[in-house]
Amino acid sequence: MDDLKNNFTNKLIIAEGIDETGKTSVMELLYRDLQNNGIKTILTKQPGGDWGPLAPLIRSLCKDKRFELGNYANLFAFLLDRAECIEKIIKPALDAGKTVICDRWSYSTIAYQLYGKGMLDDFHYFLRDDKKVNAVKEWLENSFFNIEPDYVFYFGTKIGNREKNSNDNFETRGNVFENRVREAYDEMKDRLDWIEIIPGQSAEETLTNLYNKVKIRLELI
Repeated sequence: MDDLKNNFTNKLIIAEGIDETGKTSVMELLYRDLQNNGIKTILTKQPGGDWGPLAPLIRSLCKDKRFELGNYANLFAFLLDRAECIEKIIKPALDAGKTVICDRWSYSTIAYQLYGKGMLDDFHYFLRDDKKVNAVKEWLENSFFNIEPDYVFYFGTKIGNREKNSNDNFETRGNVFENRVREAYDEMKDRLDWIEIIPGQSAEETLTNLYNKVKIRLELI
């Protein structure tokens, strides 16, 4: 209990990874467990966290391919959602001493937009300078308002194989797109020193693995 409060109070916790890895279920379980242990915690997501009445619409603009947004408009929809989520939910909660669990962060934008859609090529074309392209990536990684996550949990192993949503802007892009996304995540995982979560037989077992990984990480610091 003391370890839990010391390790998870007033933290920004991010879950990242490809779809169908069980990360959302584990983060919901983590949220309930922290709450039950007296740690004031909120759970949100990107895109479409409950930051206001426009949040569901912005999530649709981000995810629903029926809107036929171009790549840049789609990217800006994600950035709009993130800015509102951080300013209206995440930052006030952290300032109040609460813990925030967020399902996806700016790393998803890098993986799905810049790498998956090949938009890095666009930045190379317009910026014509690798250093400037890296500056764009660093800006996205650091997100907004100079807020850095305390823990980034990377879920990289698929445990499901649900039917694809034919209206989803990302789920229907195929194996080449998915492989680019995975490669981006693997590169960020190593460079940014994330905590990789190996799935257990259940969400409860995976949560136990998560706690153990955090404990080991902190003991090594």
